[in-house]
Amino acid sequence: MSLNSLMTKAIKAYENRGAGLRHGIALDKQVTIILSQSDEERPLCGIYFNLHSPYQKNALPKTVKSFAEKLQKKED
Repeated sequence: MSLNSLMTKAIKAYENRGAGLRHGIALDKQVTIILSQSDEERPLCGIYFNLHSPYQKNALPKTVKSFAEKLQKKED
């Protein structure tokens, strides 16, 4: 995904965020863009190059098992 399309996605997420939410986030495997509400009229923008992202669904490498998987294995 290009930075242009990620920025467009972040803007849409920011504009359509729920009541009480302050951020619009768009990410792919390499980049995360965050638009954050500020005290000014315009939001703040952060662009991060992902080494690790807490927003990514599968953040753990395939060789690492999640805590839930370890618990399930012990119960079996």
